[in-house]
Amino acid sequence: TGSRSLETSESAKEDSLRDALSDRERELAAYRKAAQRDSSITGRDLEEARDRLLATEAEWSELQREIALRYPVTEGQVFALDRVQATLSEESAIIGWVDVNWRGGRYDSWSYVVRSAGPVVWARVRHPSVHELIGTPFEQARSYRSGLANPDSPEVWLTSAASSLWHERVGCLPAALKGVTDLVVIPSGAMLGVPVEALVDEEGVCLGERYAVSYAPSATVYTWLAERSGGEVGERMLLVGDPPFSPAHLAAMEAEDGVLVAAADGLPGEETLRSALAGNDDALRSLPRLAGTRDEVAAVAEVAEQSSVLLGARASEQEVVRLAVSGELAECGTVHIATHALVDDERPERSALVLSQVRLPDPLEAAMVGSRIYDGLVTAEEILREWDLHADLVTLSACETGLGKEVMGEGYIGFSHAFLQAGARSLMVSLWAVEDEATSLLMRRFYENRFGKYEGERNGRVGEPMSKAEALREAKLWLRGHTDQYGNHPYEHPYFWSAFILIGDRG
Repeated sequence: TGSRSLETSESAKEDSLRDALSDRERELAAYRKAAQRDSSITGRDLEEARDRLLATEAEWSELQREIALRYPVTEGQVFALDRVQATLSEESAIIGWVDVNWRGGRYDSWSYVVRSAGPVVWARVRHPSVHELIGTPFEQARSYRSGLANPDSPEVWLTSAASSLWHERVGCLPAALKGVTDLVVIPSGAMLGVPVEALVDEEGVCLGERYAVSYAPSATVYTWLAERSGGEVGERMLLVGDPPFSPAHLAAMEAEDGVLVAAADGLPGEETLRSALAGNDDALRSLPRLAGTRDEVAAVAEVAEQSSVLLGARASEQEVVRLAVSGELAECGTVHIATHALVDDERPERSALVLSQVRLPDPLEAAMVGSRIYDGLVTAEEILREWDLHADLVTLSACETGLGKEVMGEGYIGFSHAFLQAGARSLMVSLWAVEDEATSLLMRRFYENRFGKYEGERNGRVGEPMSKAEALREAKLWLRGHTDQYGNHPYEHPYFWSAFILIGDRG
């Protein structure tokens, strides 16, 4: 898409129809919701709203067909090996896996490594033979991942499982990884959603101690992002956090009168999240407040050179849309959003970040007068259609923002794909429900490293900015060894320090 040279009129028409499509979809949703509680909304109203959407969809499809004929783009082509290798240093490597489930229940797996020169190195993964006792390779990896996502999982068992996975998936390629300090992981198959940093090698060392790890959907996407890195990005940082989900939340914020609160109300249950994803207003209002994100945003703002902060009622869809339309969002080099995320693993375009649910304009009134309808949600589809990003980094400090729909060859389709296609060079996302205080500590340390706002030596540096991958690696190791006032290590369990991963450009 980026290679198309559309005429000005074509670009304008595409932008206009894209906006209209979003408006018509929101309009129909508003009428459907209003019809459940307002008898004055008739079937004819719904039919007319549906017809307007279908007409706009038809216009959009016709325009895309014309553009495709005029500017043909061959999809599915991968970059040549030498182009991929040109983005790798001598100390970096790409690692990935291919898993095949043959008929009859037999599994075959291979690990591969790409270095800056030479052929791709392949190695057969030797799975333990007694599958009926230990489960399939997929079941083993998913069991380990489930254990990581549970802070009550025994660390002895996790270490054993991490070591077993390392021997199977990484230990079979010792020569290919010699001299490597930067590891780019292409997660797929059984390893999808598994943070490689938490694997333990034959010496009992976590891979996060040996490598600065980042992730990418594919070697081609990694190369495309790496080729775009190094350009100018804005110095301003946008920070969004602690949106109120109910009038009670807003009242509590006003009563605090600027006092920072570190406690969280807890995590929402699965049923609440499913109902909220379906647009249930009661479920959205029942989401627990993330008061700790206020501390998190304040701490990160302290180390940013320039920042725009949206907290409380200002952390709204209305304000974010205004920034996107005005072009101010495109001027932000870093975007940090700390709120609940609703992940749809069936229709990933519906995955949404939840912003303020108070003081929203009446959707039916907006639909009737033809103005924009706000529901306090920013969906992946809206990000794709409406956001023009030039950010070096987007951080989604929320639960499970790195998940989505599993697609062969693409990993998880969700927020990461939407933000990368909207122009972000990299994302920091989470693989499971994260703990409030640990997240806040990790984020502050990461941005101190990233911007060089620290004293003393870190990673052999003193007050120097680090690459994103290096900054995250140091922050994770620090959190793992963090000592509280009682001399304990409360975040030593990998649940706390291995949830967040970096996707995209690592520089």
